[in-house]
Amino acid sequence: MAAEIEHGDWVIGKVDGKTFLKAVMKKLNIPEESQVLVFSKTSFQNSLINQNNPRSIYFSMDDKRWLGARWEVEVIIEDGKLGPVFYIIDPPFGDRRAKIVRATDSCLQCHATSWTSGVPGMFIRSVVPDQNSHPILSAGTSLVTDSTPLRERWGGWYVSGHSDAPHLGNRWVPESVLSGAKFKPEVSNHEDLSSLINTEKYLQPTSDIVALMVLEYQCRTHNLITKAKMGYQRALYFQKSYSEGKDLESHDGMSWKMAESSAKEIVDACLFVSET
Repeated sequence: MAAEIEHGDWVIGKVDGKTFLKAVMKKLNIPEESQVLVFSKTSFQNSLINQNNPRSIYFSMDDKRWLGARWEVEVIIEDGKLGPVFYIIDPPFGDRRAKIVRATDSCLQCHATSWTSGVPGMFIRSVVPDQNSHPILSAGTSLVTDSTPLRERWGGWYVSGHSDAPHLGNRWVPESVLSGAKFKPEVSNHEDLSSLINTEKYLQPTSDIVALMVLEYQCRTHNLITKAKMGYQRALYFQKSYSEGKDLESHDGMSWKMAESSAKEIVDACLFVSET
Protein backbone atom coordinates (compact mmCIF):
# COMPACT_ATOMS: atom_id res chain seq x y z
CA MET A 1 0.00 0.00 0.00
CA ALA A 2 2.89 2.38 0.73
CA ALA A 3 4.20 1.80 -2.80
CA GLU A 4 0.77 2.60 -4.24
CA ILE A 5 0.65 5.89 -2.35
CA GLU A 6 4.19 6.88 -3.31
CA HIS A 7 4.16 5.75 -6.94
CA GLY A 8 0.52 5.74 -8.00
CA ASP A 9 -0.45 8.07 -10.86
CA TRP A 10 -3.18 9.59 -8.72
CA VAL A 11 -0.60 11.65 -6.80
CA ILE A 12 1.22 13.08 -9.81
CA GLY A 13 0.75 16.66 -10.99
CA LYS A 14 -1.36 19.38 -9.46
CA VAL A 15 -3.24 17.74 -6.62
CA ASP A 16 -4.67 19.99 -3.92
CA GLY A 17 -4.45 18.95 -0.28
CA LYS A 18 -8.12 18.10 0.09
CA THR A 19 -8.11 15.84 -2.96
CA PHE A 20 -4.92 14.15 -1.80
CA LEU A 21 -6.30 13.56 1.69
CA LYS A 22 -9.49 12.06 0.33
CA ALA A 23 -7.48 9.72 -1.92
CA VAL A 24 -5.24 8.58 0.95
CA MET A 25 -8.24 7.90 3.14
CA LYS A 26 -9.83 5.83 0.40
CA LYS A 27 -6.62 3.78 0.15
CA LEU A 28 -6.60 3.22 3.92
CA ASN A 29 -10.35 2.55 4.14
CA ILE A 30 -10.97 5.34 6.65
CA PRO A 31 -14.46 6.93 6.55
CA GLU A 32 -14.82 10.70 6.17
CA GLU A 33 -17.66 10.64 8.71
CA SER A 34 -15.15 9.86 11.48
CA GLN A 35 -13.76 13.41 11.18
CA VAL A 36 -13.07 15.34 14.38
CA LEU A 37 -11.36 18.74 14.58
CA VAL A 38 -8.93 19.99 17.23
CA PHE A 39 -7.67 23.58 17.39
CA SER A 40 -5.42 23.50 20.47
CA LYS A 41 -1.70 23.58 19.78
CA THR A 42 -1.01 20.18 21.31
CA SER A 43 0.39 18.13 18.44
CA PHE A 44 3.16 17.76 15.86
CA GLN A 45 2.22 20.53 13.39
CA ASN A 46 1.54 23.22 15.99
CA SER A 47 2.54 26.16 13.85
CA LEU A 48 -0.29 25.45 11.41
CA ILE A 49 -3.04 24.88 13.97
CA ASN A 50 -5.38 27.55 15.36
CA GLN A 51 -9.08 28.26 15.85
CA ASN A 52 -9.52 29.12 12.18
CA ASN A 53 -7.37 26.27 10.92
CA PRO A 54 -8.01 23.21 13.13
CA ARG A 55 -6.32 19.87 12.62
CA SER A 56 -8.55 17.10 11.31
CA ILE A 57 -8.38 13.54 12.65
CA TYR A 58 -9.99 10.47 11.09
CA PHE A 59 -10.06 6.86 12.22
CA SER A 60 -11.07 3.40 11.06
CA MET A 61 -13.38 1.11 13.02
CA ASP A 62 -11.99 -2.13 11.58
CA ASP A 63 -8.41 -1.70 10.39
CA LYS A 64 -7.05 0.06 13.48
CA ARG A 65 -5.81 3.08 11.54
CA TRP A 66 -5.79 6.71 12.60
CA LEU A 67 -5.00 9.64 10.36
CA GLY A 68 -4.39 13.29 11.20
CA ALA A 69 -4.03 16.06 8.65
CA ARG A 70 -3.16 19.71 8.46
CA TRP A 71 -0.50 19.83 5.77
CA GLU A 72 1.61 16.72 6.18
CA VAL A 73 -0.60 13.68 6.72
CA GLU A 74 0.17 11.77 9.92
CA VAL A 75 -0.83 8.10 9.99
CA ILE A 76 -0.88 5.65 12.90
CA ILE A 77 -1.26 1.93 12.13
CA GLU A 78 -1.57 -0.75 14.81
CA ASP A 79 1.10 -3.44 14.56
CA GLY A 80 0.51 -6.84 16.14
CA LYS A 81 3.79 -6.72 18.09
CA LEU A 82 4.79 -3.07 18.35
CA GLY A 83 1.44 -1.45 18.96
CA PRO A 84 0.97 1.87 17.13
CA VAL A 85 3.51 2.65 14.40
CA PHE A 86 3.76 6.26 13.21
CA TYR A 87 4.20 7.50 9.64
CA ILE A 88 4.24 10.89 7.92
CA ILE A 89 3.10 11.32 4.32
CA ASP A 90 4.48 14.35 2.50
CA PRO A 91 1.90 15.42 -0.11
CA PRO A 92 2.94 15.66 -3.76
CA PHE A 93 4.19 19.03 -4.95
CA GLY A 94 4.50 19.82 -8.64
CA ASP A 95 6.13 16.81 -10.26
CA ARG A 96 7.33 15.42 -6.93
CA ARG A 97 5.52 12.31 -5.84
CA ALA A 98 4.14 11.73 -2.36
CA LYS A 99 6.67 10.42 0.13
CA ILE A 100 6.09 8.17 3.17
CA VAL A 101 8.48 8.40 6.12
CA ARG A 102 8.32 6.24 9.22
CA ALA A 103 8.58 8.40 12.33
CA THR A 104 10.95 6.68 14.73
CA ASP A 105 11.75 9.20 17.45
CA SER A 106 9.80 12.46 17.88
CA CYS A 107 6.33 10.86 18.02
CA LEU A 108 7.18 8.70 21.03
CA GLN A 109 8.25 11.74 23.05
CA CYS A 110 4.53 12.28 23.64
CA HIS A 111 3.04 8.95 22.57
CA ALA A 112 4.94 6.70 25.00
CA THR A 113 4.56 8.43 28.36
CA SER A 114 2.40 8.25 31.47
CA TRP A 115 -0.43 9.54 29.27
CA THR A 116 -0.34 6.15 27.49
CA SER A 117 0.53 3.94 30.50
CA GLY A 118 4.22 3.94 29.55
CA VAL A 119 3.77 2.14 26.22
CA PRO A 120 3.37 3.47 22.65
CA GLY A 121 -0.21 4.65 22.32
CA MET A 122 -2.75 7.35 21.51
CA PHE A 123 -4.46 9.76 23.85
CA ILE A 124 -7.01 12.56 23.83
CA ARG A 125 -6.44 15.68 25.93
CA SER A 126 -8.87 18.33 27.08
CA VAL A 127 -7.22 21.69 27.76
CA VAL A 128 -8.15 25.30 28.39
CA PRO A 129 -7.02 27.10 25.20
CA ASP A 130 -6.23 30.80 24.99
CA GLN A 131 -7.17 33.03 22.06
CA ASN A 132 -4.04 31.89 20.18
CA SER A 133 -4.92 28.19 20.70
CA HIS A 134 -2.10 27.59 23.19
CA PRO A 135 -3.14 25.46 26.18
CA ILE A 136 -3.18 27.35 29.46
CA LEU A 137 -1.41 24.65 31.43
CA SER A 138 -1.90 26.45 34.75
CA ALA A 139 -5.65 25.97 34.25
CA GLY A 140 -5.24 22.19 34.12
CA THR A 141 -5.40 19.51 31.46
CA SER A 142 -7.30 16.20 31.40
CA LEU A 143 -6.66 12.82 29.82
CA VAL A 144 -10.02 11.92 28.25
CA THR A 145 -11.39 8.36 28.32
CA ASP A 146 -14.90 6.93 28.26
CA SER A 147 -15.06 7.45 32.03
CA THR A 148 -14.38 11.20 31.86
CA PRO A 149 -17.49 13.30 32.69
CA LEU A 150 -18.73 15.20 29.63
CA ARG A 151 -18.34 18.50 31.46
CA GLU A 152 -14.55 17.92 31.45
CA ARG A 153 -14.23 16.90 27.79
CA TRP A 154 -13.30 18.64 24.53
CA GLY A 155 -11.44 21.73 25.69
CA GLY A 156 -9.53 22.75 22.55
CA TRP A 157 -11.81 20.73 20.24
CA TYR A 158 -14.70 21.62 17.98
CA VAL A 159 -17.88 19.68 18.69
CA SER A 160 -20.97 19.32 16.51
CA GLY A 161 -24.14 17.38 17.30
CA HIS A 162 -26.62 17.68 20.13
CA SER A 163 -26.15 17.00 23.82
CA ASP A 164 -28.04 18.28 26.84
CA ALA A 165 -24.85 17.90 28.88
CA PRO A 166 -22.47 20.91 29.00
CA HIS A 167 -18.88 20.47 27.79
CA LEU A 168 -15.74 22.57 27.12
CA GLY A 169 -15.76 22.40 23.32
CA ASN A 170 -16.00 25.21 20.75
CA ARG A 171 -14.54 27.90 23.03
CA TRP A 172 -11.34 29.54 24.22
CA VAL A 173 -10.39 32.11 26.85
CA PRO A 174 -9.85 35.66 25.48
CA GLU A 175 -6.65 37.39 26.56
CA SER A 176 -8.66 40.12 28.24
CA VAL A 177 -9.98 37.67 30.84
CA LEU A 178 -7.02 35.30 31.15
CA SER A 179 -6.16 36.47 34.65
CA GLY A 180 -8.26 34.46 37.08
CA ALA A 181 -10.62 33.29 34.33
CA LYS A 182 -12.67 30.18 34.93
CA PHE A 183 -13.46 27.99 31.94
CA LYS A 184 -16.90 26.66 32.74
CA PRO A 185 -18.65 23.96 30.68
CA GLU A 186 -21.59 25.09 28.58
CA VAL A 187 -24.23 23.44 26.42
CA SER A 188 -23.16 23.97 22.80
CA ASN A 189 -25.29 22.45 20.05
CA HIS A 190 -24.28 22.90 16.40
CA GLU A 191 -25.62 20.85 13.50
CA ASP A 192 -22.36 21.67 11.74
CA LEU A 193 -19.44 24.06 12.25
CA SER A 194 -20.08 26.45 9.37
CA SER A 195 -20.91 29.28 11.79
CA LEU A 196 -17.56 28.85 13.57
CA ILE A 197 -14.99 28.09 10.83
CA ASN A 198 -14.65 27.79 7.06
CA THR A 199 -15.73 24.17 6.64
CA GLU A 200 -15.04 24.19 2.87
CA LYS A 201 -11.43 23.26 3.62
CA TYR A 202 -12.48 19.98 5.24
CA LEU A 203 -14.02 16.75 4.03
CA GLN A 204 -16.99 17.18 6.36
CA PRO A 205 -18.53 20.28 8.02
CA THR A 206 -18.61 18.45 11.37
CA SER A 207 -16.61 17.31 14.38
CA ASP A 208 -19.26 14.91 15.52
CA ILE A 209 -19.86 14.29 19.21
CA VAL A 210 -20.37 10.55 18.57
CA ALA A 211 -17.14 10.28 16.58
CA LEU A 212 -15.30 12.03 19.42
CA MET A 213 -16.65 9.59 22.01
CA VAL A 214 -15.86 6.56 19.86
CA LEU A 215 -12.31 7.82 19.24
CA GLU A 216 -11.72 8.39 22.96
CA TYR A 217 -12.93 4.90 23.81
CA GLN A 218 -10.97 3.32 20.96
CA CYS A 219 -7.69 5.02 21.94
CA ARG A 220 -7.88 3.84 25.55
CA THR A 221 -8.85 0.28 24.61
CA HIS A 222 -6.02 -0.07 22.10
CA ASN A 223 -3.60 1.28 24.71
CA LEU A 224 -4.76 -1.41 27.16
CA ILE A 225 -4.15 -4.09 24.52
CA THR A 226 -0.65 -2.76 23.78
CA LYS A 227 0.07 -2.48 27.51
CA ALA A 228 -1.05 -6.10 27.98
CA LYS A 229 1.19 -7.39 25.18
CA MET A 230 4.27 -5.47 26.25
CA GLY A 231 3.68 -6.03 29.95
CA TYR A 232 3.40 -9.78 29.44
CA GLN A 233 6.59 -9.92 27.35
CA ARG A 234 8.44 -7.87 29.98
CA ALA A 235 7.21 -10.09 32.81
CA LEU A 236 8.08 -13.23 30.85
CA TYR A 237 11.60 -11.95 30.26
CA PHE A 238 12.16 -11.34 33.97
CA GLN A 239 10.53 -14.63 34.87
CA LYS A 240 12.89 -16.50 32.55
CA SER A 241 15.86 -14.65 34.04
CA TYR A 242 14.96 -15.63 37.58
CA SER A 243 13.21 -18.97 37.11
CA GLU A 244 16.32 -21.18 36.86
CA GLY A 245 14.49 -23.77 34.81
CA LYS A 246 11.19 -23.71 36.69
CA ASP A 247 7.87 -24.11 34.91
CA LEU A 248 7.16 -20.83 33.07
CA GLU A 249 3.51 -21.80 32.62
CA SER A 250 2.87 -21.91 36.36
CA HIS A 251 -0.31 -20.07 37.34
CA ASP A 252 1.48 -18.34 40.19
CA GLY A 253 4.24 -17.02 37.92
CA MET A 254 4.85 -13.34 37.23
CA SER A 255 3.83 -13.48 33.54
CA TRP A 256 0.62 -15.38 34.29
CA LYS A 257 -0.42 -12.85 36.92
CA MET A 258 0.36 -9.99 34.53
CA ALA A 259 -1.72 -11.61 31.79
CA GLU A 260 -4.65 -12.19 34.13
CA SER A 261 -4.61 -8.59 35.38
CA SER A 262 -4.40 -7.19 31.84
CA ALA A 263 -7.19 -9.45 30.62
CA LYS A 264 -9.49 -8.11 33.33
CA GLU A 265 -8.69 -4.51 32.32
CA ILE A 266 -9.47 -5.26 28.66
CA VAL A 267 -12.71 -7.09 29.42
CA ASP A 268 -13.85 -4.26 31.68
CA ALA A 269 -13.10 -1.78 28.88
CA CYS A 270 -15.00 -3.85 26.31
CA LEU A 271 -17.99 -3.97 28.66
CA PHE A 272 -17.82 -0.20 29.30
CA VAL A 273 -17.58 -0.83 33.05
CA SER A 274 -16.49 2.71 33.88
CA GLU A 275 -18.33 4.55 31.11
CA THR A 276 -19.89 7.94 31.95
